[in-house]
Amino acid sequence: MNKKLLLLIGVIVIMTASNRLKPRGIRNKNPANIRNNPNFTWDGQIGVDGAGFVIFDSFEHGVRAFTKVLVTYKNQYAIDTISSILYRYAPPIENDTESYINSVSARTGLDKNKKLNGQSDYLKVMDAMIYHENGQPFPFSLIESGYNLGMNS
Repeated sequence: MNKKLLLLIGVIVIMTASNRLKPRGIRNKNPANIRNNPNFTWDGQIGVDGAGFVIFDSFEHGVRAFTKVLVTYKNQYAIDTISSILYRYAPPIENDTESYINSVSARTGLDKNKKLNGQSDYLKVMDAMIYHENGQPFPFSLIESGYNLGMNS
């Protein structure tokens, strides 16, 4: 094989391995790790991974969907505290929900049983949940952009 072809193959292998090392939410542009619902397609949804999580075309669409989930929780089910959100979003049958609640409460500085009040509280909670889901910081500007998209569409 010629050297250029071997180099190209090496770059592809490294890029593929590098992508697999990224958290699922980052790979799928779905930072909240929203599961697929076969009866519904999100704006910007371009697929579903092998574990059943939605793949989005952009992080803004992923955060938009997350915003829509939280708005639905609040408006349809009166779920508007960190505890109530996480018991629905990450139920104990699949998660260590109490640990998740404590993580989000600590990261936001908000009481886990306090009703969230407005955009500022929701952005803090979304930021903390995205951090918890991915184990790394996420650009706050993308959270704000996706939140605004979700609130205005």
